[in-house]
Amino acid sequence: MTAILFVTELQVWPPYGGERLHAYHVIDSLSRGCAVTVLAPQPAADCPLLGQVQDWRDLPDVATSFWQRVIDSRFVVMQRRSWYQALERLLKEVRPQVVWFNYGHWGHYANLARQYGARTIQQTHNAQSRLQRQGLSSRPLTRWHLYYGLRYPLETWHEHHLFRRFDRVLSVSEQDRRYHARFVNDGVSLYQPNYLNETWYQLERPLPRETGLVVMTGNFGAFQNQAGASWFIDKVWPMVRQAVPAARLELVGGTAAWWRKTVEQTPGVTCRGAVPSVAPYLRQATVGVAPLLHGSGTRFKVLEALACELPLVSTTLGAEGIALTHDEHALLADEAQPFAQAVIELLANSEQRQRLADNGLALLRQQYSFAINTARLQRIVEGVL
Repeated sequence: MTAILFVTELQVWPPYGGERLHAYHVIDSLSRGCAVTVLAPQPAADCPLLGQVQDWRDLPDVATSFWQRVIDSRFVVMQRRSWYQALERLLKEVRPQVVWFNYGHWGHYANLARQYGARTIQQTHNAQSRLQRQGLSSRPLTRWHLYYGLRYPLETWHEHHLFRRFDRVLSVSEQDRRYHARFVNDGVSLYQPNYLNETWYQLERPLPRETGLVVMTGNFGAFQNQAGASWFIDKVWPMVRQAVPAARLELVGGTAAWWRKTVEQTPGVTCRGAVPSVAPYLRQATVGVAPLLHGSGTRFKVLEALACELPLVSTTLGAEGIALTHDEHALLADEAQPFAQAVIELLANSEQRQRLADNGLALLRQQYSFAINTARLQRIVEGVL
């Protein structure tokens, strides 16, 4: 059985947010056929993976506050001594054949893994430098511009120079794969999509769809979700409400209190905050929206809508990296008026909603299911060895 050391700075459980979902599913998949040891922040005690992996070691000194993240920006381009030592201890104990780095800036540690005979994989969640650059122009000046301003050049340097040290670099979209291939070549840069465990989105008791209910999910502390939701509420939602006065919009996901207070002043808009599972909200809504104007990688909110058989309206960027075809799996629109018209059309047309929901679920099962992508990951392990 192949020995894998999986390394990430993310706390993967509870799995709130796309980054945690991504890392959780990859650990789950790899541990189905390999002996996996994890070096990551300790998850909550009820994490199912704790009984599935060989061992779980806590990664120390992970920044949790905003200012600590700013200060720790230097570790994008230099080693953190405590992480180096923790990794070296496990390399000596486990003697893994593969070190699977997930998220973060691990190029400084690839050569250490190679010294112990391991092959190295860096799995990205997006083209991080491009995302930071978008953050600089996404909204009025805030303290986050200091963070983006520091991170953008450092992460660009890391991608351009340190990604070369890995045997494979995995991207969640073909767009990101091509971007990373510019620095590491096509043989090293591979496409491995985000995916879901469909069983997470099935309910014991079906919920009736609420007529006129529109839902958007996501972490609304992230600039791309906040900016997209603000655009939808300011530009699109008034047209929807004019055509369907009883329509309601629910924003489901964590958010700052000040922003929640602001958006809830808009008639028909409610913020639900962070929830244990988005499935009940997606199963109860009539239409889902992904009105994103910024972003990289792929959006779990789109995959989750497909898994919950929820017809979706998205911007082209919101659906980027996922094989959605307009009017087959979802409706796509990039301007306010056509976006509003698509939402209004779906709210009124049950046959169209059902067709999109059926096609979207079929697409999810064909390309973004747990079983299919667990097999893909196994082939990547075999290939790197």
